[in-house]
Amino acid sequence: MLKLCSYSGCKEVVEVDVYDRNPPRCPKHPFTFTPKKVYKHHFHNNKHIYSSGRWKRLRAQYVSIHPLCEMCEKDGFTTPVCDVDHIKEISDGGDPFDINNLMSLCRYHHINKTIAERKKREDDKNGFFSISDFK
Repeated sequence: MLKLCSYSGCKEVVEVDVYDRNPPRCPKHPFTFTPKKVYKHHFHNNKHIYSSGRWKRLRAQYVSIHPLCEMCEKDGFTTPVCDVDHIKEISDGGDPFDINNLMSLCRYHHINKTIAERKKREDDKNGFFSISDFK
């Protein structure tokens, strides 16, 4: 079967197999397929959840109920919310959309909580436990 080369502007006629699904190309314009890169950074560590409309609505609802940092309130301070954090992290099996699994935190407490959880997770992988785990 004869077809025109699919390269833009080329008028060469190419003989093509009937069952070949690739676009016909002449010898001057070989078809080179470069697969599209798939970036998985959007789904790394469940980051895709935070860009969903469901999360944004749940976060807004939670902030309207708890407008102050819950850790600062325990210490007697009034600091506005910067972040809504999961009490049990999603990577540890926490439900990402459970309102009972959320807490309002200021930037300071959110960073400290995240560092502590990351350290605890690394210690658990290595088999070491801190003294506070036995209290």
